[in-house]
Amino acid sequence: MRIAGQLLTVWNTTIGPALGSGINASQIVFYVAGTDGPILGLPKAATIGPKSAIVANIYAKNGTLWLTGASIATGAFLGKDVIIGGATQVNLATAFSGLKKESDGGEFAPGPEIPVTYALEQNYPNPFNPTTTITYQLPEQRDVTLTVYNILGQVVKSLVQNVQAAGIYAIRWDGTNDHGTGVSSGMYIYRLKAGNFVQSRKMMMLR
Repeated sequence: MRIAGQLLTVWNTTIGPALGSGINASQIVFYVAGTDGPILGLPKAATIGPKSAIVANIYAKNGTLWLTGASIATGAFLGKDVIIGGATQVNLATAFSGLKKESDGGEFAPGPEIPVTYALEQNYPNPFNPTTTITYQLPEQRDVTLTVYNILGQVVKSLVQNVQAAGIYAIRWDGTNDHGTGVSSGMYIYRLKAGNFVQSRKMMMLR
């Protein structure tokens, strides 16, 4: 679906395939061409209302994609800026593996292009409380581990530990350890290992 202006949903919205259709998140794509509003950036280019369930890909090229509070979103969620509200759960499906350049007609569409390099981005927000999102990209399929450590080098949380296809991924950490207990304030280190690629970054939890 191509939207020339803004995408806005209200509370308790469900967007996704019909039950039994055999369609998954990667086959439902919303292209939002609009920008954020002129007054304090409101409304956003794409706003998903609280307590919503989304099984789709949303691409807000020219503005902010805002997944508001207590929603469950499965797919890929791309924008000039992305805001993930409190208690929102984001699950990555096959989603976008890359994006084509704009066509002569000014439209944009998913393409076969994939990231050309490995990258681990700085988490956002940082400092954070209680959740933060870690984004990384893979140029090829790899066995991936994404792990959070404390400053003593002890494992706090294993966020990813499986084989992933090439693409862009965003993983949310809710500030709990592997036992489900909330961690204390302080500095933490997250480390991505994908094949021979290894990179670490620091983040700050503030309770």
